[in-house]
Amino acid sequence: MTTKAHLAITPASNGAAAGSAPGPYRVLVATLLLAAGAANGVNFMAASPLLPVFMADFGIESAQAGLLFSVVPLFTTACSIPASLLSARIGLRMTYGLGLVLMAGGLLVLVFPSFWGVLGGRALLGMGGGVLPLGTAITVQWFRNRTLPLINSAAFVCLSLGFTAGLGATVPLVQGAGWQMPLTLYASFAAVVATLWMLLARDGPYGGPERTAIAEVTPRRNVYMQRRTWLLAIGFAGPIACYDTFTAWLPTYYSTVGGMDLNQASTLVGVLGLAGVPGALLGGWLTSRTGVRRPFIILPGVLLPPTALASFLVTDPALLVGVLALFGLLAWGFNPAYVTIPMELPGISAVDVGAVLSVVFTLTGFCVFVVPLVVGALVDVTGSFVPGFMLCVALSGVLLAVGLLLPETGPGAVPQSGSRSNAAT
Repeated sequence: MTTKAHLAITPASNGAAAGSAPGPYRVLVATLLLAAGAANGVNFMAASPLLPVFMADFGIESAQAGLLFSVVPLFTTACSIPASLLSARIGLRMTYGLGLVLMAGGLLVLVFPSFWGVLGGRALLGMGGGVLPLGTAITVQWFRNRTLPLINSAAFVCLSLGFTAGLGATVPLVQGAGWQMPLTLYASFAAVVATLWMLLARDGPYGGPERTAIAEVTPRRNVYMQRRTWLLAIGFAGPIACYDTFTAWLPTYYSTVGGMDLNQASTLVGVLGLAGVPGALLGGWLTSRTGVRRPFIILPGVLLPPTALASFLVTDPALLVGVLALFGLLAWGFNPAYVTIPMELPGISAVDVGAVLSVVFTLTGFCVFVVPLVVGALVDVTGSFVPGFMLCVALSGVLLAVGLLLPETGPGAVPQSGSRSNAAT
């Protein structure tokens, strides 16, 4: 793909770029995108149940162990916007493929089975994760209208399944073959997806090669500074930082404070990811069925804070299953509607969609980097998880505030004079 051949369209248009129908090949492209999300999820979450193992094997404190989790969003944060800009130079397809190659960084532990080897592999995974927002722009190349929430829903389902596998399968693999085994296995999965992408991926008919000036295929600078962009970023970063921090530390919390063995604790926390599957499916189906977005952001915004609070205050394992299931359902359920909104904003091109979501995931990655470290540091200083967990509960409440401020972009919205053009700019 040349630098002058890239996504100079608006997501809602059906113009010349859409002259040829997507055809069945879009199923293959969608499958590869979904597999990439699953690969990222399982590799990212693999560190969570291993934190106590790393602390024992490497002789490190909680804050250092937290770095092995947080280094991924740190590098994702650093690379998301550069990846968006790079895609305008070498194309979405190639940029995305390079990111998938980097996601296989966990293979580094085969050469360096040490703290620094794990840290380096996780850093490469984070760099690769910087391309994931571009998957939304690729989706816009192949899908339109009511299919967008469904594809977004499927993407979050696969990411959720990856999280669940990372939490549930890691400890049994460690017990059978040591901590290097799951990291190597998950990184190999990413390598296979990267290979298939490089061989099979194509540009879609809604945004494939077109001869246009480079200025038309580069994200506009004001996109990065618009109020609506930062509203979307703040509203997503808060609850996701809460969710990811809990998935990072709850296995350790349940095993050290609650007296569970590590396998039981990790399996219990795996309910978060498992519940995310019906959560993302239901959220995507309702968003597509009703044609509206905001209600499926506001309701989770109301319920997430008390549910997050209960996840570390409830001590009965049977009750915890229900609490964590609701937590996962809510935390994943709002994502399809949320990610669909920037795809439907008026006057936004497909490249701009990737730019907006790069800002969203950059701020989210920064928060997911910082908050687990803060929790670990507070544990070292205070001897308790409660102060850090209360910070996470407060962050989850941001979703409600932003949900009330975002515009309704769906086709089922009741038209209001001037609201679509002015509310979010």
